[in-house]
Amino acid sequence: GDGSGDFYQQWGRSLDGGETWSVGNIDIGSTDLAIGDICAINATTAYIAAFPNAAGVTGGIWITTDAGASWQRQNTASFNTGTDSFTNIVHFWDANKGVTMGDPASGYFEIYTTTNGGTNWTRVPSANIPVPLDGEYGYTHNFEKYNNVLWFQTNKGRIYKSVDFGANWTVYDTPLTDWSGDAGGGLAMKDENNGIIVARDFRFFRTTNGGTTWVEEIPQGYCR
Repeated sequence: GDGSGDFYQQWGRSLDGGETWSVGNIDIGSTDLAIGDICAINATTAYIAAFPNAAGVTGGIWITTDAGASWQRQNTASFNTGTDSFTNIVHFWDANKGVTMGDPASGYFEIYTTTNGGTNWTRVPSANIPVPLDGEYGYTHNFEKYNNVLWFQTNKGRIYKSVDFGANWTVYDTPLTDWSGDAGGGLAMKDENNGIIVARDFRFFRTTNGGTTWVEEIPQGYCR
């Protein structure tokens, strides 16, 4: 998206640290799919998470191995549970281990993991994921990671966390009521324990236990 509500199926790639860029189209078979996330693991291989932007299309994970010239859907990350499926993120730790997360479908967050580069994705069972709140969902490209730990945020102000590459999850409340809009904010984790939330109303919170609890801090010299 460009902020106007329009969505573009394009990629950009730099081989010199951002000095120059090449661009190309992401052809995934339908212009009614929107690109929500991208993860590159080397100069030629990358993954995208695409979500349905209209009725009658199915999102999911696509891979390129030729620097964006062609894209193939990895069908075992099915994301086809009726109108509930909505793909939010994709992340790979290396060429083999990856995770993708979508909104709740059939009553629990639709999360898949892979250990072979996405050749086979396996849905994480509901027993491994805390039950979502009524109406709870995630956001595209809204996550943090450090080594084997990954956090993703929801519209209920909560954080889901996995410490084992997405196989098992816990969930924690935060001081925010949402992670988007006027009530939202940004999350940054320095390591598996220490991180900060900067709220859009200029509040500042810190965790030292990986997001389990948060303490508000008032920057020195700041009046509110």
